[in-house]
Amino acid sequence: VEHCVAYGPGPLEEAHQPDESCSIDDLVASSQVMALAVLELVG
Repeated sequence: VEHCVAYGPGPLEEAHQPDESCSIDDLVASSQVMALAVLELVG
């Protein structure tokens, strides 16, 4: 996909695996980054 960024919480090695997990701190931090990115892109 052109002009796309893959981003999310937790270790990349665990992404989309049966035992995928992340810390609450990682989840909160990545949610903040995504919210700020949307505000910057959409306004």
